Formats: sequence, C-alpha cells, structure tokens
Amino acid sequence: MKKTVMFCFILGLVLTGFCQKQKSEFVLNDRMYQVFTQAEIDQMYANDFAKLFCLNYKMTNFAKVAGKSVEGANVLGYIEQYAKSGVRVNEAEMIRTGAINPFDYDLPQDDTKVNAIRLHTPGYYVLVLPKFRYEEEERANLQQYVY
Repeated sequence: MKKTVMFCFILGLVLTGFCQKQKSEFVLNDRMYQVFTQAEIDQMYANDFAKLFCLNYKMTNFAKVAGKSVEGANVLGYIEQYAKSGVRVNEAEMIRTGAINPFDYDLPQDDTKVNAIRLHTPGYYVLVLPKFRYEEEERANLQQYVY
C-alpha cells in the first residue's frame, strides 16, 4: 500500500513538471498593443510576468461576444452604458471578432453569475464570467508557467 501511494505521489510530481511551460512559450494577445506600449510590455515581461499574464488573460478571457445569453445570467443594459469616456462602440467589429477590449469598458462582474450585456444587434450579448470562476481559471492558467 505504501509503495502504491509513494508511486502515485512521485508520478504526480513528474507529470506536474512536464505540464509546466516556460515563460518563453507565453503568447501575447495582439490587442494588448491597443492598451500598452511595447516598452511597457517588455518591462512587465522582464520584471512582473504574473502581472503581464493576468492583463493578457483579462484581454482574452474576461468578456466574450456570444449569439445568445446564458441561462440564468444577469441580463444588463446596453454596451454603450459601460464604455469609458471617449470610447467608440463598434458592435459590428465585436460580433465579427467575437471579442471585446475589456480595458475600454467598465464591465460589471457578478460574484456567482454570468453578466450578459446587450448589443443592439438582436440576439447578441457580451458575456462576463462570474468573479470566482474567472479568478480560478486565471490562477490555474498562470500556474502552468515557470517564471
């Protein structure tokens, strides 16, 4: 019994080591350059990789455009209500790419439910993950990297 437990423990450690990625394998979302300069990105990469990873993760995963809402979601107002000052809302671009720049909006995040923010195009929503789920997924993805 002890040998089996010890074998499983060692196997788990070995597999964890193989699953980790090097910092050099990190793929930056191109839209990050809409928010940060190359110098800022290089500085974060060198000195605060976790911060860069979290900002990149937010750009990619915080909010998605979907052709329907999620059952049980909090259906909120229209997207322009959440746009920061000076931001031009381009719904056609959002729908075409399926993405939104979360740094251009003050998107509310519920603790337990998905928030669905309406677009004027019928049937389309911006979906914002619940806080606990988003943070859990972000943390799990960050732990894959050795930095």
